[in-house]
Amino acid sequence: SSFDLIKLSWELVKVGNPQLIGDVGCAAALAVASFESASLLIEYNLNLINDDELRREISPMIDKFSKECREIYGEIAEVIRKCLRSSS
Repeated sequence: SSFDLIKLSWELVKVGNPQLIGDVGCAAALAVASFESASLLIEYNLNLINDDELRREISPMIDKFSKECREIYGEIAEVIRKCLRSSS
């Protein structure tokens, strides 16, 4: 899943080849975009469902995963920026 790819990117950016760190960052950015797109579609479709209990259950899960995605991506971007600063 997109979320798994973001988590894997975080692991790779910490231990992977420094020459490929930008590629890992791009993969993470695309995974975040994929996750956010899917989340938006889920939220849209939830509005079409008449089950209030299901909506109350799923909406917080989406928010939690979305927040975690953005936090992990922020960490990845920070590692990449540090590498850029140290190489210049």
